[in-house]
Amino acid sequence: MVHKSGSLLLVVAQLQRAQADGCTLMGFTAELRCSTCDALEGFLGPTSAHSVACKSCCSADDATAAQYASAVIDVCK
Repeated sequence: MVHKSGSLLLVVAQLQRAQADGCTLMGFTAELRCSTCDALEGFLGPTSAHSVACKSCCSADDATAAQYASAVIDVCK
């Protein structure tokens, strides 16, 4: 006999997998961060279908990740 809470967890896992598959079909990857969707929203507007889809597929940004104002790349020949 399956416990109700166990059944609920199974349903949630299946819904998450279906959403992830849908996001992949729309061209989004598992690495999509919500800050990227915020930038997209700045160009397309908050009601754009692409912005809404992006927000439904993104993961919260890592608050501990370092952010820098600029970078310098040296190329050696």
